[in-house]
Amino acid sequence: MKARSVAPAKGLKAPLNKPAVVNIKDVPLSQQKDVLLQKLKICSTNYDFTEPLRDAEQKELKRNALRELVEYVGDPRNVSNVCTQAMPEIIDMISRNIFRPLSRRSSEVDFDPDEDEPATDPSWPHLQVVYELLLRLIVSDGADVKHLKTFVTSQFIHDLLELFDSEDVRERDYLKNILHRIYAKLVPRRKLIRKAINDCLYKFIHETERFNGVPELLDILASIISGFAVPLRDEHKEFFVHIIVPLHKVKTSPSYHEQLNRCASLFLNKDPSLAPLLLEGMLKYWPFANSTKASLFLTEMGEIIELADADHLKAASPKIFKQLARCIQGQHFQVSERALYAVESESMLRLVKAYRDVAFPILAPVVAKIQETHWHPHVQEAALSVRTLLSEIDVAGFNFYVAHSRSDFEQQQKSKADRQQRWNALEKMAKSKNPSFVPSTVPYSESVTAK
Repeated sequence: MKARSVAPAKGLKAPLNKPAVVNIKDVPLSQQKDVLLQKLKICSTNYDFTEPLRDAEQKELKRNALRELVEYVGDPRNVSNVCTQAMPEIIDMISRNIFRPLSRRSSEVDFDPDEDEPATDPSWPHLQVVYELLLRLIVSDGADVKHLKTFVTSQFIHDLLELFDSEDVRERDYLKNILHRIYAKLVPRRKLIRKAINDCLYKFIHETERFNGVPELLDILASIISGFAVPLRDEHKEFFVHIIVPLHKVKTSPSYHEQLNRCASLFLNKDPSLAPLLLEGMLKYWPFANSTKASLFLTEMGEIIELADADHLKAASPKIFKQLARCIQGQHFQVSERALYAVESESMLRLVKAYRDVAFPILAPVVAKIQETHWHPHVQEAALSVRTLLSEIDVAGFNFYVAHSRSDFEQQQKSKADRQQRWNALEKMAKSKNPSFVPSTVPYSESVTAK
């Protein structure tokens, strides 16, 4: 973000000798606007906070003025009688302070909130008061919506959203509350705000894959989604398809998965027919080398199936069962265990019962094999529990597909042995005709692996 140009504070008016010391509320109403404007000029000056001792007196003067402004704006009568007349200057002062280049821990290394210490702005003691001022101004009953909306422009919302990339969670919390309050109060700006958030997330999904404020934006969206009318408008369904679903594919999605899951659940509560679209997207973006993300996907998939109507999942059911089977027999025992627990859930068993002709050929052989051969005892126990539940649904069908799978496996092993025998005969014949013949080596074959 480009830093906005900052004009130096001008001299104070003659009739008011010490406007920084005089409290606005202590002067007559006719002079309060003049004192307010003088204090806004003081607060509009930015200082270098990387050197604490530099301009220390002016910094303290500014901070005291900001605190006084916060207290003054807390009274709706002051806002309606005085602040409304000085709204351009107030918004300009706030913009000069908060719209700035964000502090970064490193420009070369991505910030990991779980391992890295966040970069904090040294000017935060002042910024916090500015944010508090903006928040109180927005929520004040004295701030007229028609007047306030003229200053909440598309550029203002865009600049505000860029600040969500701050590494400081305190700043992001303030921004979340401010943007949420703006959305709630300024009804004419709601469509503009939704579009700006959509554009921000779309850029994150398809371009940068790095944005610290995604959890906070999803918190705001969850509140917005909960207010959508039923049936959902096409605009809202497009948001679900183009934003909510693709957010699952980003590699950093575990950092905001809880908020994303909540948004998805709110959509499905309003329109369960969207469940197949979400499941198809998750299956498309399924992680194969990230056990944490795979476990989160399995949990979310179970919650989606619980909210969805089984009739809507007929087309997606083969893919669902195949993905469960892959996870059950995967290399990571925690993913395998999580997948078995997913099959045990009431919603998944209901889906298995509804489409047992599809589920049993896929799940029964895998569950039986894992229960007998897996190295981890917890996975074996979970597999035995699933085997019991599937047998209760259709014991004959379960045993049939297990036996059929073993028969197929034995037939495959026999065919493999016959093929190897014929190949050995060919090599023997070739060597008899050419003593210098060297058999070819097949990479990744069992014989090579044994060596």
